[in-house]
Amino acid sequence: MASLKARFRARLAAELADAEGRFEGCGDLLLIVPREPEGRPASPTADQRAWLKRRQQQGKEGAYLAKPYPIKDEGEPEAWPADLRPPLTVDQALDAFRGELDAFAADLAADIEFWAGKLVKPELRKAITSRPDLVDRWPILDPTDPKRARAYLSRRALVWSTLEIPDLAERFGTRVINADHIRQGGWEWPGEVAPLAAAEWARLPLNKLYPVSADRPKAVGDMLAERVQARGVFLIGLTHDNGRFLPSSGIALLLLLEHECRIEPAPFEVTLISVDKPAVEAMSGLAGSNPSRFSGGRAVAVSDPADDDRPVRLEIEWHDGTQLELDLYGDTPTLEAVGRKYGPSAVQNLEALCALTWAGRKNANELLWWWPDEHLELVGRPNTPDNRASLLLWLGRMQQATLRAHFHKGPPSNGPLVAVNETAGAARLLRLHSALYRGVATEAGELGTYWWAMSMKVIAEPPGTRVHVLAPVFGQLWRQGITKRKAGQAPTLRIGAGRLMERVGIHRRKGRARDPIAARKLRDALEAGKRSELVGDWELEGGDLDLGTGVIHATPGEPTMSVLSGSPANTYRPAWIPATGGELRAWIRQKGLNSKGAASRLGAAPATVRRWTNLGGRPLPPKARKALRELLWSA
Repeated sequence: MASLKARFRARLAAELADAEGRFEGCGDLLLIVPREPEGRPASPTADQRAWLKRRQQQGKEGAYLAKPYPIKDEGEPEAWPADLRPPLTVDQALDAFRGELDAFAADLAADIEFWAGKLVKPELRKAITSRPDLVDRWPILDPTDPKRARAYLSRRALVWSTLEIPDLAERFGTRVINADHIRQGGWEWPGEVAPLAAAEWARLPLNKLYPVSADRPKAVGDMLAERVQARGVFLIGLTHDNGRFLPSSGIALLLLLEHECRIEPAPFEVTLISVDKPAVEAMSGLAGSNPSRFSGGRAVAVSDPADDDRPVRLEIEWHDGTQLELDLYGDTPTLEAVGRKYGPSAVQNLEALCALTWAGRKNANELLWWWPDEHLELVGRPNTPDNRASLLLWLGRMQQATLRAHFHKGPPSNGPLVAVNETAGAARLLRLHSALYRGVATEAGELGTYWWAMSMKVIAEPPGTRVHVLAPVFGQLWRQGITKRKAGQAPTLRIGAGRLMERVGIHRRKGRARDPIAARKLRDALEAGKRSELVGDWELEGGDLDLGTGVIHATPGEPTMSVLSGSPANTYRPAWIPATGGELRAWIRQKGLNSKGAASRLGAAPATVRRWTNLGGRPLPPKARKALRELLWSA
C-alpha cells in the first residue's frame, strides 16, 4: 500500500483539480484576505478598498472579500508567507496551493502519525494508518478555529475562502462551506457513531495527555466532552508543544477508527421491527386475525380450477389494498386454519429474520445469507434435526405465501414473503419481502420512518404466548402515540380488549358471552410482553376480559424507551458479523490481525481460518459463524 504521505498527496491533487474546474474562466477574480488583529475580523485596508474601487471603475466585476483568516507579522510562529501578500487573484491562490502539495501532504501525514502515537493503542496504530478511508475522511482544515492554522493550512484556507464566498458561490455554482454552516449542523459527521460517544472515547487519552495543571484548571478530555455536550459536534483543535496541530474532528476520526479496529463484543439485545401498515397487516394475517372486524377487510377462499375448484388458498385483503394469499392445501381455507398452519410461530420466525436482516446492516429488498442453526439459536430452540426440518418447512411456506403491499409513496410491491435465491451448503441466500422491512430501512439505505425497537427477549419467547403478534400491533399503536405525548412522557396506547383479541388472532368461541380461554390467551400474551420487556406495564379499564370488554392501557418496556430517549446512534445495534469468506478477510485486515491472531480469537487453527477466507463470495460454514457470534455477540 502507498505511504500515508503519497495517499494524502493524491487526495490533495484531486481536490486541486476539482477547484481548478470549478473556477475555470474566473481566475482573475480578486481575492482579498483582511488582517485580523486580536483575533477579530478587520475591515479592508485603504489599499484594499482602492483596489476594489479601481476594478469597479474599470467595469471589472468579481472582487470579493474572503472569510477573515489570520495574517500575522513576519517572524511570528504562524506568520503568513511573505510571497503571498494579499490582495491576490484566485489563480494566484491556486498556484500557491499547487506549489505546496508535497509539503502539505508530508505535514498531514506527520501530524497523523504523531497524534496516533499519542492517542491510539500501539497494537492498533498500523491498522489505522493503513486504512484507505483514513485519508478520504480526514478533516484537512477545521475552519472554525483558523487561528491554529499554520502557514500551509493558511494557504489551504485561501482556496477554501474562495469556495466560501456566498456571492461567488451563487454566481458560479460553487459549494458554500463555512464556519456558520458547520455550527448550524450542516457538517457531516464522519461515521455512524454519535459525537457524544466519540467524546467519551477521547476523554481518557486526552486527560492523560493534557492533565490538570497550574494554567489548566480542567483536563482537556473533560473540557472536550463538555463542549461536545453543549454544541453537538467538535469545533476545536489541539496544538502540541512541538507545534503538531490536530483538529478535534481529527481526534474523533482517529478514535472512531480505533474503535472499529478493536474487537469488542456488542451483544444482540435490541432489534427494530417495521410497524407500518403492510407489515403489521401481514403479521396479523399470518396469525389468523379477522380483517373485517377491525379494518373493513375480507377473507376469501381461492379455488384451484385443476382440482375441481376445490378451495385451497385463502386471500386476506385489507381496506388499503394490501393482500396476503396463503397456501392451505389439506385444510379448509378459514382464518382458524391459518392460525393453526401459520400462526404465532410463523410470525416469530419472520421477526427473527427481520432481526438478522437488521443485524446484517441490510436494506429493504437486499439479499441476506441465512443459516438455520443461527436462526434457531435466536428464537431459543435447540439445533435438532426436527427443529431444522420444521424451520425449513416454514421457509417453504413463506416462499408460497404472496403479499401485495400498497404504500403511500411508490408502486405496490408484490411477491413471496421470503424468496430463496441460492443454496450453498447449510446457508441460503434469502430476500425478505420489502414491505416487512421498509419501515426499518429503505431500499436506498436510509433509516425507515415507521419502526419500533424491542428487546430480543421477545423473539425468544415461546410462540404459544402470542407475544410475537402483539409486538407489531402494539409497536404501531405506540408509534402513532409518540406525536401526541408530552415531552418526557412515555407513549401509551388504548385499545378495546375484544378488538385486541381479533388483531392478534385470538378467536372467541361463537355463541358464548364469556370465554375464559380467549381471556387467558390475551392475558398470557400481555404478561409475556412484560416478561420480555416489550411492555412496561398494562391494565384493563372498566371491563372483563372473559366478556371481551374494557379497554387495555399499555406502556412500552425499558429497551424501547432507551432508544427513544436519544441513545447514541447504533449503541443498541449488535456487532456486524462477516457472512462470506471475502468479508471475513476484510474484517481481519480491518482489525489489524494476521491469520494466527484471527485464529486465536476465533478458536480455530490458522489453516482453518485461511480456508474460510479463501471462500471469497461464498458463505462461511456454520462453525465459522458460530465462532464469530461467540466472539462478537457475547455479553
